[in-house]
Amino acid sequence: MANAGDFVFVPRGTRHRFRNTTETETHMVAIYTPGGGEVLFLEGGDDPVPDEQPEPWSLERGLALMPLLETIDMELLPEEADLDKSADDA
Repeated sequence: MANAGDFVFVPRGTRHRFRNTTETETHMVAIYTPGGGEVLFLEGGDDPVPDEQPEPWSLERGLALMPLLETIDMELLPEEADLDKSADDA
């Protein structure tokens, strides 16, 4: 659990996730070292739309990105709770 202004280090190979558990808008800066992970957002992400918030990715969208994740040695491991949700619940 992190608070505003906190820095979180996640070692390579460690299962992790980001989830805002509050009603307050949140922002996160992700730094990949060595580089490579940013490809997920560059090739699989949406183009930004000025003054609009992006839609959260559904589980189905995450699963559709599996081939891209494999090229950068990343793995998507959904939580069981996520598997019980449909795209409409996300």
